[in-house]
Amino acid sequence: MEIGKGYNSVAVYFGELWLKGRNKNFFVDTLCRNIRDRLAGLGYKDLDLWRDRIIIHVNREDEVGPIIERLRYVFGISWFAPALVVGNDIPEIIEGAKRILGRGDRIRLECHRSYKLLKYSSNEVVGEFLRHGGDLGFELDKNSEDVLFISITSSSAILHRHKVAGLGGLPVGTSGRAVVLLSGGIDSPVAAFYAMRRGFDVVYLHIHGYDDPHTAMASKMHELVGQLAKYSGKTRVYYAPFHIFQMAAMGSAPRYELVLFKRFIYLLSEKMADEMNIDAIVTGESLGQVASQTVSNLGSAQSGVRHLIFRPLIGFDKNEIIEMARRIGTYDISIKPYRDVCSIKAKNPAIKTDPFFIRRAFDSAGMKVALEKTYAAMAVTDINSTDDAGADAKA
Repeated sequence: MEIGKGYNSVAVYFGELWLKGRNKNFFVDTLCRNIRDRLAGLGYKDLDLWRDRIIIHVNREDEVGPIIERLRYVFGISWFAPALVVGNDIPEIIEGAKRILGRGDRIRLECHRSYKLLKYSSNEVVGEFLRHGGDLGFELDKNSEDVLFISITSSSAILHRHKVAGLGGLPVGTSGRAVVLLSGGIDSPVAAFYAMRRGFDVVYLHIHGYDDPHTAMASKMHELVGQLAKYSGKTRVYYAPFHIFQMAAMGSAPRYELVLFKRFIYLLSEKMADEMNIDAIVTGESLGQVASQTVSNLGSAQSGVRHLIFRPLIGFDKNEIIEMARRIGTYDISIKPYRDVCSIKAKNPAIKTDPFFIRRAFDSAGMKVALEKTYAAMAVTDINSTDDAGADAKA
C-alpha cells in the first residue's frame, strides 16, 4: 500500500475487545503491550490509548510504513490506518485534509463527532469543506469510493483515508498458554495460527527423527517457527527424540502404532503442561484426514488426558488448510523436504480402537518409562520472528 505523505501517526482500532465488559482493560492493556513488542526496533515517538483506539505517534513520515507492516501480524486489531492528528478546530481540520490530499483526489467525507459538547456538528464540518471547495486543492464528491474519515474527539481530530484490515481475534496471551504439537507438515502451523488468534501464548513441541537435536534445530523447523513468531513475538520450541518411543513400540502390533504414538505425544505435552504452567494442548488434527484421526482413535489416544485439547482444524478439509497456510506464509516452508516422524506409515492401520485396549497396550509396552526418558532428553531453543535475527539454543 502506498502510504502517501502528511501523516504524523497510525490509528489502531479494536473491535471484539469492546465486548469484554469489566475485563476490557486487561485485553486492551495486553494489546498495547503486544504492539510495543512487535514495534521493537522501529522508530516512533509514543503510543497512546484513546478510548476505543490506539494512536501511535511518529517522529517522521517515513516511520509510518514500517509500523503498518508490523501491525499486519498483531492479533486483536480490527483495522488500522495511517493518520493525521490535528486540533479539533474546523480550520485546522481543513488544513489537515489539505496536507494528506492533493490535486486529482476526488473525496467523499465521512465525519463523526464523538464528543458532543463541541459547539459545532458533524454536518457543519462538512458544510465548511463545501464552502471552501474552490480552495481545497482536491474535489469533493459524495459518490466517490475514496473516503476521508474524520473522527473528532474532545481535544483532537483524526483524519485518515486508507483503512487496512487487521487480523481480528484476541491479543496473544489473553487466553493463557498452550503447547502446540508441531510437525514439519502443513496442518499444525495453521492450527498454531488459529490458537494465537484466539489469544493463546504458544510454545511448540516437535518430535524429531535425528540422532542430534541440533540437526533438527538447523532444519526448516527454525524457519517455520520463525514465520509463526511474526504473529507472536519471541517463542520457544522443545525438540524431543522419536527413537525412544520407537524402541518401546517394537513389541506392539504395527497396526496400533499410530494411535500409541499419538497418545505418547499427548501425554508428553501434558507433562510439559504440568511442569511449565501451560493451560492447554493444540493439535493440527482434522477429523478423518488420516487413520489416526478418526473419532474412535482420537478418543482412544486422549483417554485419561486431563488438559483440554484444542483442534482448530477439526472441520477443515485439506484444500482449506493449504489455502490458509499460503495466506500466513507457512506453506512454502512446510513443503520443503524433511524427515518428519509424524508422517510414519503403517500397514493396515486400525481405524477403530478401544480406549481400554490402547491404554493397556501403552502401559505394557513400557511407554511411561519411555515418556520420562524422552522428556529428560528434550532440547529447547528460543526463536525470534523472521524479521529479527538470532536464536538461543540449549540441550
